[in-house]
Amino acid sequence: MNTPFFTLRRSVHHAFCLVCIVCCCLVFFLQSCKTNIVIDLDESGTLLVEDLVVGTGEVVPKDTSIAQLSVRYTAKLTDGTVFQTSTTASTFFVLGTTYTGGQSLVLGIDSLRGMRVGGKRRLTIPPRLAFGTSSPNSIPANSTVIYEVQLFSMQKMLIEDIVSGIDGDSAVTGKTLKVRYVGRLLNGNVFDTNIYSSSDFSFALGAGTVIRGWDVGLINMKVGGTRRLTIPSELAYKAAGSPPKIPANVPLVFDITLDAIE
Repeated sequence: MNTPFFTLRRSVHHAFCLVCIVCCCLVFFLQSCKTNIVIDLDESGTLLVEDLVVGTGEVVPKDTSIAQLSVRYTAKLTDGTVFQTSTTASTFFVLGTTYTGGQSLVLGIDSLRGMRVGGKRRLTIPPRLAFGTSSPNSIPANSTVIYEVQLFSMQKMLIEDIVSGIDGDSAVTGKTLKVRYVGRLLNGNVFDTNIYSSSDFSFALGAGTVIRGWDVGLINMKVGGTRRLTIPSELAYKAAGSPPKIPANVPLVFDITLDAIE
């Protein structure tokens, strides 16, 4: 027969177990709902990263690779004054290149790396990683700025060397490249090629005479090599496309063989 002492101890034990279970459930709930905060210290201030909504889609690459993000965002000062905003999900940020997709991106925007598609992130960016001592759009010099960014989709720029080139000069900005190429849509349809031409296509790398994806994707390529570029739309023909063969806002795939560098 249980004595009052053992009955009391059993009751306390059960109560303790129940409290532990409730606490574990509460911690799990809070972990799933809370704002995730990552703080990166830099010498001129603190960059604060807050995930207001954690997405469930693909992760933005954490390395320096090129990624085109389709976003909706609001940029404001710490007093709440909005200085830049978008109203649709057709605004693009391009990470990993000095090309900004038409937006005045600040260095701190690179802290969108690591977020997932479908998420919403707030970046509180110190002046050194924002506009510094300049004052565009009537933004006071040395201002901390806040970006709230909702990520809808992402296109990565993929660079694959199908055939390695021979030793020798590499393609660098300012050099003239002579190439043969095939351009395709993601469904495999060819929209342009010069492989049946009697002469190569020549252009100056980095001069802006070809789509931006070529200028950034062919750097360091060697003669004799063949490189495949999967290029986001903002580094290709953007919303305008190139009718009738290239629709608006589509990524493109190019297989490019480098025949000579001059």
